[in-house]
Amino acid sequence: MRFSVQTDSVRLLKEAAKSRCDRVRFGPEFCEVKIPSLPELQKAYEIAEKHGKEFVYVTPRVTDKGIRRLKEHFEFLNAAGDVSVVVNDLGALRVLTAYPRLKPILGRQLVYMPARCPWLEFSLGELLRHPGFVIYTKVWRRRSEELYSQTNLNYDETAKFFRGLGVQGVDVDWIPRSFNSLAELAEKGFNVNVYLYLAIVTLTRKCHTARFLGEKRLEKCSKPCDKRAFHLKHRVGLEFFLHGNVVFRLEKPSEKDLKRLLKSKITDFVITMEPVMKILNRKRIDETISKFKSGRTLS
Repeated sequence: MRFSVQTDSVRLLKEAAKSRCDRVRFGPEFCEVKIPSLPELQKAYEIAEKHGKEFVYVTPRVTDKGIRRLKEHFEFLNAAGDVSVVVNDLGALRVLTAYPRLKPILGRQLVYMPARCPWLEFSLGELLRHPGFVIYTKVWRRRSEELYSQTNLNYDETAKFFRGLGVQGVDVDWIPRSFNSLAELAEKGFNVNVYLYLAIVTLTRKCHTARFLGEKRLEKCSKPCDKRAFHLKHRVGLEFFLHGNVVFRLEKPSEKDLKRLLKSKITDFVITMEPVMKILNRKRIDETISKFKSGRTLS
C-alpha cells in the first residue's frame, strides 16, 4: 500500500513530510481562493524534496483568472522535474498538456460517480417497490446497481478522450458499491487513488462557510476552513459535514472492503489533513497509516 497525504497549508505540509507517507499532495482541491502564491508553492516543493517525498500539486476548478495563476505554477513545476498534477478543471487540463514533464491526474470533480449520491439507497428502494418491477426485482436491482456504481471513465470513449490528454491517474472516493468499477479502471491502465473517509456529496462556487461566518470579500477570506467544519444532520437520518465550499459524507472503511480493493490491485490511498477527521499532525497521519497496513480500520 502507498499513502499520500494532502493539504493546502505549508504548515501542515511540514507535518505530512515528516510522517510515514510515501507522497505529499499540496494545493486546494476545491477552492480557487486558496490557490497558493508561487513562493508558497516553491516552499512546499522544497519541503517535499528535503524529506524525500514525491510531490503532487493539487488544483481546483478555476476561472480564467485562476488559469493564469496556474500557468505560472506549471512553468515552475515543469522546470523543477517530473511532477504529477491533480486537475479538477477541463481548461486546466488542456493547459497542462503544454508542459511535457507534468503528469496529469484526473481529480474527483472530473470523475463522475452516481454512487456518491447519499440518497441512492432510498431512490433505488422506492423504484424497486413499484408494481411494474416486482417480477424483475432481482435482475433490475443488479443492473441498476451496476449502472449507478460506474464512473464516467468506465466508458471506453471517455477513457480514450482523457488518455489523449495525457491522464495517467484518477482520484476517486471510498465508495464500496463502486469498487468493481474501480477495478475496471485499474485494468484500463489508470493508476487509481482512493480518498479515505470523506466522500463528496456536493460543492458550490459560492462558499457557504464564508457566508455563514460573515466573510465580506472572498479575495480577502480569512480561510476559517483551515480550522473549522460543520456537522449537518438531515431529517431522513443522514449526516453530512460542511467543510469550506464542500459537503461531505463519512464513509467508514471496513477490513472486508479494504481486502476487496487490494485484491483488485488498487493500493494507493489519500489521507486529507482537515478538521472533520482531526488528522492535523504527524502522529495522527502515522496512526491512520498503521491502522490500514495492519488491516484495522475505523469500523
